[in-house]
Amino acid sequence: MTGATQPLSGRTAYIPVPDGLFPFEVTAFAVFGVVFLVASFYHFKLGIRSISGRVVEVSASTALGERDLS
Repeated sequence: MTGATQPLSGRTAYIPVPDGLFPFEVTAFAVFGVVFLVASFYHFKLGIRSISGRVVEVSASTALGERDLS
């Protein structure tokens, strides 16, 4: 390939060639990405569930400013 690739500027042209581990590296990157997305959606769902699970009870006496001293 050295003779076939002659740059116009006269400088050495570097052609990146993936090594034998490249498919595994791409697969690992994709797996980590999917795991991260699944975990983020899971935590988002837990956060929404905890926010929607909080029920604030307001009674009439509390709304009128009366205190329960018992």
